[in-house]
Amino acid sequence: MKKTIISLALVFLGIANLYAVKAKPGIAKIMLADGTVACATLHGDETFHYYMLLDGTPLRETQDGKYEKITAEELNTRKTRAFSSENLTRASEIETVSPSYFPHKGSPKALVLLVQFQDVKFKSKDPVATFNHYLNGKKGEAMPEADKEVFITDENYCQNYGSVQQYFADMSDNQFIPQFDVVGPVTVSKNSAYYGKNGSGDGSDTNFPQMIKEACQQVNAKVNFADYDSDGDGYVDLVYVIYAGYSESISGNSSDCLWPKSGTVGVGTYDGKKVCRFGINNELNNKPEDTQDGKYYINGIGLFCHEFSHTLGLPDIYPTNDITDHNQSPEYWDVMDMGNYQADGYQPIPYSPWEKSIVGWKQSTLLSDTEAQQLKLEPYDKASDAYKIIANSQGEYLLLQNIRNEGWYKEAPGYGLLVWRIDYDDLPSVNLGDNPNNTTGKPRVMIVPADGMVYNSYNTGVSSDDIITSLQNDPFPTYKAGSATEYEVNSLTSITLNNSVDTSHPLYNITKDEATGLVTFDYLKNFSPTGISSVIIGKDSPTAYFDLEGRKVAVPQKGKIYITSKGQKIIY
Repeated sequence: MKKTIISLALVFLGIANLYAVKAKPGIAKIMLADGTVACATLHGDETFHYYMLLDGTPLRETQDGKYEKITAEELNTRKTRAFSSENLTRASEIETVSPSYFPHKGSPKALVLLVQFQDVKFKSKDPVATFNHYLNGKKGEAMPEADKEVFITDENYCQNYGSVQQYFADMSDNQFIPQFDVVGPVTVSKNSAYYGKNGSGDGSDTNFPQMIKEACQQVNAKVNFADYDSDGDGYVDLVYVIYAGYSESISGNSSDCLWPKSGTVGVGTYDGKKVCRFGINNELNNKPEDTQDGKYYINGIGLFCHEFSHTLGLPDIYPTNDITDHNQSPEYWDVMDMGNYQADGYQPIPYSPWEKSIVGWKQSTLLSDTEAQQLKLEPYDKASDAYKIIANSQGEYLLLQNIRNEGWYKEAPGYGLLVWRIDYDDLPSVNLGDNPNNTTGKPRVMIVPADGMVYNSYNTGVSSDDIITSLQNDPFPTYKAGSATEYEVNSLTSITLNNSVDTSHPLYNITKDEATGLVTFDYLKNFSPTGISSVIIGKDSPTAYFDLEGRKVAVPQKGKIYITSKGQKIIY
């Protein structure tokens, strides 16, 4: 109850509760204070962000827009200051929050306002048509012809796989088909930088609430805000702003750009309804110099899907306190982490089984602790079926889903059996501000990678090639990264959890059918007579070796008898 009271007080004072997308990893050229140009990467999110040189030296922006080097100690001091002030405003459970979250079922309406600035206008010739298609377009519906004159359309990653509405319809098995009413564009009173300028401490955009307020005032005469209060609680369910220009969350873009975000902030009462819950994101993807023949990249729907998911009550799954340790979050496997940037944001990763259960769309099938079974699992894009295993008495559990590279998963990093470990209250609610992966070494919403590693995309010591390879090897079956013989991983018999090590729920003989995408595995008992299963991973997969009792051997010994993964008995 205390959390709800604090949240309401801040809203009425005009103080924003903010939840934002993390910065997209990438290398940008920036100007240092001494006039030299250096390569750096952007870290953090809307609350606290900074650039870091490729050698790991942190930077601070100066008043003239250049960057100066700071020590790690100074960076930590700035982090502490930013996050201590943030703790007050990250709050509210789904079942108790006021104003309530956006509805999760049916076809609720959201008001979307198109906003441009005195100095930055929409590139689209017909922004209403552009974003009506972007938000409400039907499956297979082509983008408006006029957009083809403005936006790049002939590259792999330049058009959205589907609309925002289609994404959520598919995620919910058509239980949730939001309707987005697009109004505008309106032109606010100041230049873009006025609304996007950061406050002290590398923090939030200072004047973005004024942008939302001005936009609401300008459309008040033609919009009945009372139409957007579906539960009659006195609050508009959501006002979402799509603004002209670029996002600050992309490495290399100006710090005066607005950073996509969502949350609550009081911006006035219209038609008797308070406007508090908001979301914002940008029109254009990438950076201003990324054009072709005068054409631009329209923004992918990934940012909108991430921020809109916050308005449903989902928390950020990335570490919001800037932890850069490996195996700390699922990265590209979750839309509330890096997955909103999949395929440059044009084909965001789908909801995880945990997220679908939290919003009430799909519960996973609970497996018995005692019944050994040979199980099949259809691709998640086809059936949305997943298995759940209670892993210990402290409430930690596993979720098993089958991913194939089809549909919204077409650009997923890998395919096969993806195993999640969850250390979260097993309730149909969630604390939006809980930040489940903020404790080093004890993430609460995380995958169990088959190769043993999920690299942190912010860690400058890891190459992009290594990150991609690691992601490809996260689902089972796969090969153990870094092994001298690259032995095959097609079982999971021991899982290190936050509160225990689970050896009571082994998975054996995990296979995936390359043609159908079907995954099969043995649960609790190894049903294979030899303890060996045939696993297809690729034509060039290294041979794995087993002893005569079916135990996998990492380093075969010369002169001994083994059975290969191809079913051959040999003397090594």
